[in-house]
Amino acid sequence: MQKRCLEYDLLMKNLHLVKDRMNEYEGAILMGQLPGLKERHAIRNRNAKYLTGKLKGCPGLVPQKLYEGTTAGSYYLYTWAYKKEHFNNAPCDKFFKAIAAEGFELSPYISNGAAK
Repeated sequence: MQKRCLEYDLLMKNLHLVKDRMNEYEGAILMGQLPGLKERHAIRNRNAKYLTGKLKGCPGLVPQKLYEGTTAGSYYLYTWAYKKEHFNNAPCDKFFKAIAAEGFELSPYISNGAAK
């Protein structure tokens, strides 16, 4: 039996609650983006692999992982967990400000949730 993650189970359980449907206009815009999809996907995965390799030396930043059997991620956003105990217990917003001062823009995708 294949292992499934909790997020998948919750999604499948609540899928009937999702009311967002694409209209024709949105579909037409997205259809125009399909030709470059494979190339963008490959670039995102190459960039994510590079960044993940660089973050291995930083114990307080834990990149998202690809589960066994997964060959690639979407990487629309590159997500990672911030472990404040490795940064003098500095809150995430203070960390973001320090990184911004170095010229890198970061934002909390999930500011109040399970990602803490």
